[in-house]
Amino acid sequence: MSTDHSLLAIYSNPEDSDRLRLDRERRSLSRVLDSVGFAPTQLTILDAASLDDVLAAVTKRPYSIIHFSGHGERSGVFVEGDDPEHGQVADAARLEQVLQAGRPHLKLAVFLSCFSASFADQLIAHVSHIVAVTGPADDERCIRFVECFYGRLLAGDDPDRAYSTASIRVAGLNVVILRRALRSGTSKALVRSYSFDTHPTLYVDMSGAVADIKRLGLADSDILSLMSRKIYYHSWAFRYPRANAIFSVGDLFGSFSWENTEDCISCDKLYRLKHDAPEDLSEAFAMLLIDYSDRYVANFRSPMAPYEPSYHEKIGHGLTKMIETCSYFFGEDPSSPGKPTEYEWMALRSTRSDLFREHVPGVFKASKAVCRANLASAERKFRAKEFGHCVAHLEAALSSLHDLMNEVGKKILE
Repeated sequence: MSTDHSLLAIYSNPEDSDRLRLDRERRSLSRVLDSVGFAPTQLTILDAASLDDVLAAVTKRPYSIIHFSGHGERSGVFVEGDDPEHGQVADAARLEQVLQAGRPHLKLAVFLSCFSASFADQLIAHVSHIVAVTGPADDERCIRFVECFYGRLLAGDDPDRAYSTASIRVAGLNVVILRRALRSGTSKALVRSYSFDTHPTLYVDMSGAVADIKRLGLADSDILSLMSRKIYYHSWAFRYPRANAIFSVGDLFGSFSWENTEDCISCDKLYRLKHDAPEDLSEAFAMLLIDYSDRYVANFRSPMAPYEPSYHEKIGHGLTKMIETCSYFFGEDPSSPGKPTEYEWMALRSTRSDLFREHVPGVFKASKAVCRANLASAERKFRAKEFGHCVAHLEAALSSLHDLMNEVGKKILE
């Protein structure tokens, strides 16, 4: 068991609010703590807690974890009020006071209350990690989450791994974990993606998209949940640094940038398809996004590729795939060393190039010319075994695809 933790557990269910089974959650937490040998001196429990009770407890001794269970709304959580028959809302500003009082020892805050993710990003400056709920918080699921999350955390897992295990085992609770940015020197809230053994852990900084969230009429908690659930599907595309990469996120599209995914990925903008965007052009755009990302993470682009014995083979494969991709979207019959699959020939006959030529004629014409010229040069350089020059031409061809992608995006995204 990790001995670095001390826990303040806060339970509040004011008289004028619907009854919660906080007694069962408390028993579950006690069982977990007993099972991992958590010392009684490391735990403080506040029942029927008021804000004054919480502030007094935090200033009396240091805690590494603050856990709150009770009712909540988008602006804060419900605590006991001065009138014993009526509760009051501790809003984000008051909760900030609690977390500030817990510094520098406080490392984790857990809010198992409805809509607590709505205000979590306002609190991240004062704590390394926040666990919160994006929508309604179901009693039974909260109890199971507590058992699993604290069982893993107090057995030695870090908050990320404990959250990952608990969120997978407790479906339907819509819990997210936010992390403060590690290296940017700012107090940004980073949304953690779901992850499995085959996917890396990814964090997304949403601060650059705040204006778009408001413009598109999105609820903060909804976008946090959506980003958490969807971004890991693109984990394969985060191999190398990139700017202005567009990915689909549910019914939205996002522009992302990153230097080091071990720190975070920045969501710079959010878009939605225009209501009058042609369906066939939208489909072609989505396919272009996928193919461009496939080519962007090609093995020959790896920094280690030139030092590997199979480097020449990787370049040949990369050249083949670039020829196929550009033929797929520009409508040209590919030459050796690659031929399209049967599916790709069907796609060629589906007039992708005609769509782009119709809707973005200027950029389509320029991108097609640049792509064809560079692929022809890349093939000559490959045959001459001038591999460095071959790669340079492949990069230029890839850039032409990016130009086309951006221009189509301007037509169909808002």
